[in-house]
Formats: sequence, C-alpha cells, structure tokens
Amino acid sequence: MTDIADTTDTSLSTPDNDTLAALEAEAYAAFDAGHLQRASDLFGELSGHAPHVPYLHYMRGLAHKYLRD
Repeated sequence: MTDIADTTDTSLSTPDNDTLAALEAEAYAAFDAGHLQRASDLFGELSGHAPHVPYLHYMRGLAHKYLRD
C-alpha cells in the first residue's frame, strides 16, 4: 500500500508530511462522525497533494456513495 507520506512533490506550496497526516486524520474523523461532505472535501484535497495514493480517491468516493449523490 502506498503511504501518503511518500509524496514526491517538494514544491513550496506542498504541505509537509505532518500536515498531510493531520489532514488525513481529520478526514477519517469527519467520515466516522458522519460529516460526509467535509470528509469528501478533505479526501479531495489530500488527493490533490498525493494523486498516486488510491485509497484517498476510494474514501472520497465512499463518502459520496453515502451522501447518495
């Protein structure tokens, strides 16, 4: 499994690994709490920073499945 910390983009606009890990934790917490739109937004943001990490796309899609949209 690809780890989100394995991102290769080191541009100045890219958050560091600790920031991405915190964002990922927030996304999962939002999902678990039923805040599905927030979870989708966060997983989408994470996918933008790490497009090669498949589970981020999956979780965003899963949130939309439960939103029924």
